[in-house]
Amino acid sequence: MLLGAGGTFAQSGFTITGRVPGVKDSTVIRLMNIEDEGRRGKLVTQGICLNGGFRLEGRVTSPTLCRVEILGTHAYEDGQSFQTETETCMMVENVPMTMEVAHLDSLPLTYEYGHSPLEKEMNATVSGGTEQTAYVAYRRALHDAELRTWRLDRMCLDLKFDKAGCVDSLPVWQARLRSMQQEVAERTDAFIRSHPQASISACLVEQKLKKPFTLSADEIDAWVTCVQGTPDTVRLSRIRELAEAAKVYATGQPFKDFVLTDTLKQALPLSKVRRAGVYTLVDFWASWCGPCRASIPHLKGLYEAQSGRLDIISVSVDRKEADWLRAMREEQMPWRQYTVSPEVSKQLDDLYQLHSIPFLLLLDPDGRIVVGTHSPDEVDAALL
Repeated sequence: MLLGAGGTFAQSGFTITGRVPGVKDSTVIRLMNIEDEGRRGKLVTQGICLNGGFRLEGRVTSPTLCRVEILGTHAYEDGQSFQTETETCMMVENVPMTMEVAHLDSLPLTYEYGHSPLEKEMNATVSGGTEQTAYVAYRRALHDAELRTWRLDRMCLDLKFDKAGCVDSLPVWQARLRSMQQEVAERTDAFIRSHPQASISACLVEQKLKKPFTLSADEIDAWVTCVQGTPDTVRLSRIRELAEAAKVYATGQPFKDFVLTDTLKQALPLSKVRRAGVYTLVDFWASWCGPCRASIPHLKGLYEAQSGRLDIISVSVDRKEADWLRAMREEQMPWRQYTVSPEVSKQLDDLYQLHSIPFLLLLDPDGRIVVGTHSPDEVDAALL
């Protein structure tokens, strides 16, 4: 038996019970809310396994996307140990739920080098409640497409660092990856529209609203309308608040101006730097940012392929001018280079939700925002 951290179980709460052959007595098992803290998760309740069985108890305010983790310890070849966690995701609501699995080893880990939890995701069966039934339908609709996407992404990553000289095939695999990513997005949208009352659909809409510069104001309203019939009123209230905030960072609106500084230390607003009549890609980067510099070859290829149609402006957030200038010389980017002052850098947090880099902001020929993203592939797709 496993006793939840919350103590005595309330009649209005949930129970999750199950058996996991192969698990040792006293192994810690925990339930993590993976909506609040992303992949890391926030602890809901935990306990220990006995006689290969477990029981988790607690209460959620509304149906919540969670992950059951069974903790383990593994050792490297040098004898140093590290903690692992299995991953079984579910939509928890305040009803009795059960989890069935053939063996502990058949469960995916939250992280395993060279592998994805998707590979073993379907090995566990979780049942109980209408919201979990809907979640299972969602995973069945998306699983194979997401797994193929992960495998294509791995292939592209391997080709990028291929030492046998096979990089010529990289664009072919990248095109396949973009196509598969588009299929995943289309399947997700189709599921939401066909299951508008499901909590997982409302959860997916909530995730959409948290991504700045990916939806227009009309699209934001349409998604809120789509799930407004959900009985999950707690989440719906949150979605409505998010929607109003998201409209500040909606696509289709004119860019918000800010001051740049060029290599001659001349201050100019973006409105004076942007060339009208062509697409403008504003690339926020820094000399110390590995992913930023790794994306530069991709941007060079895009710049060449879209010659005459696309202008690129790189904006460094480096604090030290010497670091910026050195990185520019090393990268040899054939487009204009600027930096911003620490004061302007702080303004960008509010103007564009610039909390991490690389960040790519694509403007149309009229200066309206097309997309804001961390991925050059999304810029490619927007320019097709």
